[in-house]
Amino acid sequence: MITSLLAAGLWLSSGLQADPLPRKPWFGAGLTAVEGGLKVTQVVAGGTADSAKLRVDDIVTSLAGKPTATVGDLTQILGGLKTGSQSSLAFMRAGKEQMAAIQILPKLPDNGDGYETIYDSVVSKGKRIRIFVTRPKTAGKHPAMFLIQGIGYVSNEQPLTSTSGYGRICRAFSDKGYVTVRVEKPGLGDSEGGPADDVDFDTEVDAFRQALLKTKQYDFVDPSKVVIFGHSMGGCEGPILASEIPVAGLAVYGTVVRTWHEYVVDMFRHQPSLGGAVASSLDASERNVIAALHLIFNEGLSLAEIEEKHPKWAGAAKAVIPDGKHFSGVGLPFWRGCFAQNYASFWEKLDTQVLSVYGACDFVAERVDHPMIADIVNRAHPGKARFVEIPESDHAFRRVATPKESMEFWAKGGKEMNPAICDMLVKWANEVTRS
Repeated sequence: MITSLLAAGLWLSSGLQADPLPRKPWFGAGLTAVEGGLKVTQVVAGGTADSAKLRVDDIVTSLAGKPTATVGDLTQILGGLKTGSQSSLAFMRAGKEQMAAIQILPKLPDNGDGYETIYDSVVSKGKRIRIFVTRPKTAGKHPAMFLIQGIGYVSNEQPLTSTSGYGRICRAFSDKGYVTVRVEKPGLGDSEGGPADDVDFDTEVDAFRQALLKTKQYDFVDPSKVVIFGHSMGGCEGPILASEIPVAGLAVYGTVVRTWHEYVVDMFRHQPSLGGAVASSLDASERNVIAALHLIFNEGLSLAEIEEKHPKWAGAAKAVIPDGKHFSGVGLPFWRGCFAQNYASFWEKLDTQVLSVYGACDFVAERVDHPMIADIVNRAHPGKARFVEIPESDHAFRRVATPKESMEFWAKGGKEMNPAICDMLVKWANEVTRS
């Protein structure tokens, strides 16, 4: 399998829905499973755990009368409680069992010296979708950066003070007076819809579509100065939106423009080679993955159907989708839509300024797609696109020396973000918005 593919109240004004999307509960503590419950390693001020006056080294044994043997237990119990409600918490402190009344609270609002965060929502396909909007505290209309994140079931709610790539990028734009907008995908965090495994490609894209339309309606946003930044899978979804909704510019990083069949076949060779596999050993696996992708995504067959109709390729298909439900950790409904798209057609159709960026040490995306994007756009709209390669940068925006180093540190972390990425994106956005 491929290593990686690609708080309190809500702000309301005219035009925003009167039925706000509620915030999900947040425990607000570091926890580790030990014998008898969950040991507290950190307590965040203002969170649910703080309302119980928990301390480091306390052991949480139950929440709302239900045992908490694992972090998963606590997460599931907490998810069934309503923000703002009261509940009970049992814990051990210095060997003595104690009970506390607690208030179920959401994650704290992210408000900085120069910005405030608005917890807004849009309706997409009948479901309410959370959007996080940071707004400069200065008056007037501002340019805006609309972020479309990569693939996966990870919440996009993070403070602008975080050291994550998205947090750093949003902070760089916020510091220059931009509104920033992020979207919580259907079925994740506060957003309705899902479960996430059942969300298809069109449903995810529509959540971003509705959020982009709303971004342009805010009275503090200059609708002529909205840019999109699409990372990884977001770089596939971004041109779909930009081909429908006028924006001042679209920047992408670490993405794909060829068919996803081409990309995945390449990855099944490229990543094992980077890991030391002998070239001749990959010949059979490449033939297998080509057949499997065709049967799964072109023919739309299940593992059982492949076993019945094409038994020769059953093992190959199972190697690609071992449980028959997921590919690279994401549900097949999403992937079937993703593989069906003609991404070049959206790039040809859009008429805006384009920046296609590739990190030279990216082992997840391939370089070939990025100059290709600029070429496709410039053939249709001469002079509108440019390609830039940033040295010592990987798929997660981190500074590394080689793709192999990026691969080795992918799960371990420990690498700092390359600030050249933020600098380039903000400079480009200022140019295309004339900000």
